[in-house]
Amino acid sequence: MSLTIRYTYADMTSRNRNNGTEITFQNLNDVHIETESFGELTQYYQPAPSEVVDYIISQYDEKSLATAIHLSGRGEVVAKILNELYFRRVA
Repeated sequence: MSLTIRYTYADMTSRNRNNGTEITFQNLNDVHIETESFGELTQYYQPAPSEVVDYIISQYDEKSLATAIHLSGRGEVVAKILNELYFRRVA
């Protein structure tokens, strides 16, 4: 398991903490994180599910999002959840 953090000039502060270095970036656009998989990244950072969904929806258009859902093999699960939410809201 490896995690690489790359950055060019960035407005940041760093300090030693818990036997490591904590770096705080003022602008996340200055940072690029490389990891082998999203699942691996979540071992370091556990985002709230709503944060993940909001990020995905705001980053992709409908066609790209539909393609990603299809490729994930989770289309039926997503459709079921959305269907239940729709009918709960209408009722």
